Amino acid sequence: MKTQNIPVNSIRLCLDHCTGSQLEGTIVGVALKDPVPFRGLRAFVTKVDAAFDQIGRPQPHQLTRSFNTEEARPAPFSANPECYHAPETIQARRGQEKTLDLIMLTRRHTEWQGILKDIGGNTVGHFSSVLECIQLITREEDRHLA
Repeated sequence: MKTQNIPVNSIRLCLDHCTGSQLEGTIVGVALKDPVPFRGLRAFVTKVDAAFDQIGRPQPHQLTRSFNTEEARPAPFSANPECYHAPETIQARRGQEKTLDLIMLTRRHTEWQGILKDIGGNTVGHFSSVLECIQLITREEDRHLA
């Protein structure tokens, strides 16, 4: 497989279970130091937000959602996030059921706007909200994207 350039504002979703409300897998990215496991829709949303907060871009246009009692703090912007992994390392990662690349363009109004691509770099769809992103991820006709 040809090595593709991976933008720092993208993460790979390695999905082991992807049916309806069952979403389980791992988030990896060139600018993420460690893999981020998640289990369930709520965990997926908060872990994706946390991953992009760690990367430093795109910044949320509002304070990130928090269910803790501690005070919310703005995520710092990073023009050139540190890259911890080579693109080949990230491209080699796969989910048991499905593998997608999520390119986050903006995070406005506590929503996500971006693009989902398959492992071949083909566009699966564009989304302008968290719900649209989840609907694209869980589509039945895309089961072959592992």
